[in-house]
Amino acid sequence: MQETVVYLKKITQPEGEKKELERELSQCGWELFRMGMQEQYGLDGEKITIERNAHGKPYLPGHPQICFNISHSGEYAACAFASIPIGMDLQQHRRAAWERMAENAETLFFRIWTEEESYGKWRGTGLSGSLGTEKKEGFCMHFSPEKGYEGAVWAAEPVKICMKRIEP
Repeated sequence: MQETVVYLKKITQPEGEKKELERELSQCGWELFRMGMQEQYGLDGEKITIERNAHGKPYLPGHPQICFNISHSGEYAACAFASIPIGMDLQQHRRAAWERMAENAETLFFRIWTEEESYGKWRGTGLSGSLGTEKKEGFCMHFSPEKGYEGAVWAAEPVKICMKRIEP
């Protein structure tokens, strides 16, 4: 079974606007990418050429054996690495109009959402496909860094998820 290493970092919400938090989380995702490149492959993530496919999915043309994906939500940023193409999504549970429903309905919703988003990321198309209506190939594995968060990794074959928590 292939191994997928997911680097996770929780950041404290900065004072100010939501845009500032989004910017910090995005920067944190790329920080985790650089850290993972060094720890997993002995490569300087600052010097790696990164290109994007037509849908914006990043990839490493000089290192096709290294596959990665970045996601962030709430106070967490994550970067997953594997030797096969993957898609990974992380979502913080957020209350909606259905907040009076059972807790498991909320968890199920975000579990399905992360499946859909990680599938689109794996394919490299994002959510541009018909959400939830197409027959899917591959395998989806779930992870949860803490209560109130759901994550998913999609790949062509089952992978073992190893979470690496990075302290602030």
